Amino acid sequence: MPLLENITIRCIEDDLDGSEEDELDGSEEAELDGSEEADSENSSLGGTDVYDEVLQLGVNPGRFPRLSSLSMTTCGLRPGSIALSSIRRLNFEHCEWMVLPMNDFFVFVAECDRLEELVLSRYRHRLPMADAHPPTPIMLPTTMRKLTIEDIPRYITLTLQNLKIVPTTDLDIKIVIDPRYGPLERMLCDQLSIAFPEDKLHLDILRCVDTIRIDLDVHLYHECRLVGRAGDQTITITAAVCREDIWKTPTPDITRDLVDHFRFAHLVELTITGFGQRSFSKEGWTAVLGCFPFLQRLAFIGRLSHFAIDPRKLFLLALGMPQDNGSERCPVLQHLALNSQDPKRDNATAKQIRQMLSQRKHRGSILPRLFISLKDSPSLADDDRRAAHEAELPARFKLFHDLLQPAVGSLSCRVDEDFFRVWDE
Repeated sequence: MPLLENITIRCIEDDLDGSEEDELDGSEEAELDGSEEADSENSSLGGTDVYDEVLQLGVNPGRFPRLSSLSMTTCGLRPGSIALSSIRRLNFEHCEWMVLPMNDFFVFVAECDRLEELVLSRYRHRLPMADAHPPTPIMLPTTMRKLTIEDIPRYITLTLQNLKIVPTTDLDIKIVIDPRYGPLERMLCDQLSIAFPEDKLHLDILRCVDTIRIDLDVHLYHECRLVGRAGDQTITITAAVCREDIWKTPTPDITRDLVDHFRFAHLVELTITGFGQRSFSKEGWTAVLGCFPFLQRLAFIGRLSHFAIDPRKLFLLALGMPQDNGSERCPVLQHLALNSQDPKRDNATAKQIRQMLSQRKHRGSILPRLFISLKDSPSLADDDRRAAHEAELPARFKLFHDLLQPAVGSLSCRVDEDFFRVWDE
């Protein structure tokens, strides 16, 4: 029979009275001897959770020579004196009693020199004293491939402050809603960067990304998502939104997030889909567009059904303005993708775009390629309305070509949003 390779431990909250005799008590040491033959390669243990104690595993390479995965839910860890050199995946969820100092826990993690994936979901450790010196970040193993942290912003920040993450690690940050922590934790946060420490110098991936995609359609996905890529590595930041307050909750100010997180990155591609519930300021857009001088591909695609004023108006004004020193914003921009969903707005949208293009052209900066999507509205469900919409397309195409073609190198108007494929043609 094979030796243990995977161990899952769950403390069962419903059994606090200890009525289940075959459940491990949280105050006891789990005597799992990996040197003996197990019935399976996987083992699952349950135990009642004891708030002031932890389930203690006396694990060491002798007992668990082939242990590659350890998962613990609603219980803590008191690591032994010898690291688990064979471990490749650690998963800790819903331990909120902070029995182990954070620094001690990450020292244990750093010593797992074959670790590839670490998942921390509401896994909260004993906090440092208020007057303690800022922690020295602990370097995670160079074998790490993915780190997932899921919690409210304050605990994500504390975790990131304690870690130095190599750029080859995928970083997945999930900001969750927790009604126990006041209104700021119940709603979608005003900035995604609220979950990051002020000092981000030890988070190398923030300086390495060259492609970012932001999805702001909270009414479709019930979350905002930012995905940055650096070669094969990614950083993903998602923020959940309370469904009951979805139309009252402002979208995070991604203009500040982009500057706060990625101002030192050599960004070449930025895509924003959806407009969310916020009108971003012109100052916010001028800061973003002035922050990324290497930007080559830029897309801002969204639906306007809940806005009286197109939120891209200030975006286009900022893109058409020069820097304070007279230089061009996004001077090497090659491709710009926008959309117009409502035929009634086509004329105003086209004129706003033409004004921006003309201003740049006047300074000698002609945009090489412009993509305009006239994709149907999702509300066009019945055949008659869809047919009427399709009948309007030739006149819409002509309007955009007549107004924009003289001010741009190449113009592509389509009824889809596959601008990435068009860019690569």
